[in-house]
Amino acid sequence: MMMSAPTRPLFLEERPIRETYEKLLNSWNRGNAASLASCCAEECTFIGFDGTQYFFRKELEQAVEKIFKETTPAKYVHKIREINFITPDVAQILAIVGMVKNGDQEVNPSLNALQLATLRKKGKDWRIISLQNTHARFDQKPELVEEMTNELNDLLRRNA
Repeated sequence: MMMSAPTRPLFLEERPIRETYEKLLNSWNRGNAASLASCCAEECTFIGFDGTQYFFRKELEQAVEKIFKETTPAKYVHKIREINFITPDVAQILAIVGMVKNGDQEVNPSLNALQLATLRKKGKDWRIISLQNTHARFDQKPELVEEMTNELNDLLRRNA
């Protein structure tokens, strides 16, 4: 009788998934396009806040590098709401994000978003294969914008 190899509980995989996603946002905050792109698979689908789509890591890196050269973008504040495993090698992160413009002390509510990132494990590394960035206006429940902004501002103050 052949014994199967022991499997590692999926929750133990959450840390590297979280680290990959957070590296992506921290790379944005530092203005490092190469580091940001390194979090993604060679072929990935990346949909920005404005709906712009990128399908390859190199394309994403070049576009983000151009943004960093032309502007000083606002910085991310985020909270991961959940990590769900689709398979042992594919997971999704749902996060809320806000942005703080340079010189400001609080999140700009008009830039709040929900992010859904799908990551795939290849070898020991997790890479983002898709990221959807959706503006969080909450047209039917505008009070949720204030709640989300308050939650992100609380995180911002705690991490200051």
